[in-house]
Amino acid sequence: MRFDDSKIEEIKSRVDIVELASEYLTLKKAGRNYLGLCPFHQEKTPSFTVNREKQIFYCFGCGEGGNVITLLMKIANKSFPEAIKHLAEKTGVILPVRTFGRDGHEKDSLHDEIVNLNLRTAQQFSRNLASPTGKVARDYLQKRAVTDETVKQFRLGYVPDTWRSLTDYIEGSGLSLKLAEQAGLLIAGKEGGFYDRFRGRLIFPIENIFG
Repeated sequence: MRFDDSKIEEIKSRVDIVELASEYLTLKKAGRNYLGLCPFHQEKTPSFTVNREKQIFYCFGCGEGGNVITLLMKIANKSFPEAIKHLAEKTGVILPVRTFGRDGHEKDSLHDEIVNLNLRTAQQFSRNLASPTGKVARDYLQKRAVTDETVKQFRLGYVPDTWRSLTDYIEGSGLSLKLAEQAGLLIAGKEGGFYDRFRGRLIFPIENIFG
């Protein structure tokens, strides 16, 4: 089951990650963060941090991290759809009704799924460009006299120079990593897992009449 980015963002904006984490573990305020024992590995010294301002969590001991949705998925052993439904009910967000074909399966061909994935990926790249991470790319565009209007018109985006920026977004959104590989967005690692195909570059989305 797929969910619109707008609904996911609405849910994330309504959930207080500190309150959510506090339902499962004890947290103590430490500066701007909240600190507690990590629920994902055994430890005696707290290394699990939660940041209310950024709405993220991260464990310096085992490296687990993410947002409110991935936190609920990991800590309560829920699938992405289950986590979304749980948080939607908790926050009062109304999710769209699912549609089905005559065969009883959800409507969406492989082509439609890839087009939808590419669209959401382009939206994420655009958000990257507008974020603090995208400053280096915005500075470059400014030097090349590329206006904000042009950026919006052609929906330019940016990918940080990391190995899992898009991979983490796709996984955290409940989308298929295998489908992303089929779409040419991710590469399968030799020892399992996936990593980003595009890193540290500007992105220019290209469309035709088929999507």
